Amino acid sequence: MTKIIGRNAQLGTLKEILDHSNSSMIAVTGRRRVGKTFLIDQSLKSHMKFRMTGIQNGSMNEQLVNFNEKLKEFSGAPFLSTPSNWQEAFTILKRFLESLPASNKKVIFFDEVPWIHTARSGFLEKLAHLWNDYFSKEENYIVVLCGSATSWINKNVIMAKGGLHNRITHVLKVDPFTLSETRLFLNSKGIRLSDQDLSRIYMAMGGVPYYLEHIKKGESATVAIERICFEPIGLLRNEYNYLYKALFTNANDHESIVKVLAKSQGGISREEIIKRSGVQSGGPYNRA
Repeated sequence: MTKIIGRNAQLGTLKEILDHSNSSMIAVTGRRRVGKTFLIDQSLKSHMKFRMTGIQNGSMNEQLVNFNEKLKEFSGAPFLSTPSNWQEAFTILKRFLESLPASNKKVIFFDEVPWIHTARSGFLEKLAHLWNDYFSKEENYIVVLCGSATSWINKNVIMAKGGLHNRITHVLKVDPFTLSETRLFLNSKGIRLSDQDLSRIYMAMGGVPYYLEHIKKGESATVAIERICFEPIGLLRNEYNYLYKALFTNANDHESIVKVLAKSQGGISREEIIKRSGVQSGGPYNRA
């Protein structure tokens, strides 16, 4: 297993889950690029029996085709036909899981759940039914639901009012590295920086593992920041544009509000934010 830097609390929780026979449903939250998928893949991969990642902006049919291809991959059954809905998909998944040894841990990992749960697809409702009707009554199942849209995961998974209400047994919040964890991460790559350069890197990249991965051995902080953040093909040159769209359903509203706040020298009232941003008062503003 690739060495995991930090994440001690999360790893401790996962160990406890693996040590007990009761089935668990885990919600994993955290911003984009912070290492949520890496944490689950590395810590639970020996028990992984099914895993799929949602397709951004994909239709329900595209998500089901993706599901079917992943089920073929994990089950070794090459001639499965694509299910027409999530009820059918989970019936097939259940049949496959039932064929596995009951005493073994079985991890079912759905990554980027907000993308999988397309409008009126019923993904979460059917998954909740599968949990209530089957997983929760059996032993050794670990269902992992992960997504970068933290507000969406909180509302629709962790604080769900439907079939998933109070069904999440554990919540793992994955944050960017602390300053000391950033040093450990860079040291693990053979990169050793002065305290001053480490502070500059941390202020620019915020302890996000994916960004830190692109720092080169021997570079100063100034050179690394210039290359990654400001060069025309730099990794972070256009990250701002992608980040909001990946995190929020109504990304334009969030961007408009943040731009108004950034231009304000002091405090600013709600009414003034609405006026300057053009975001509608009420629901759209409250959601943003």
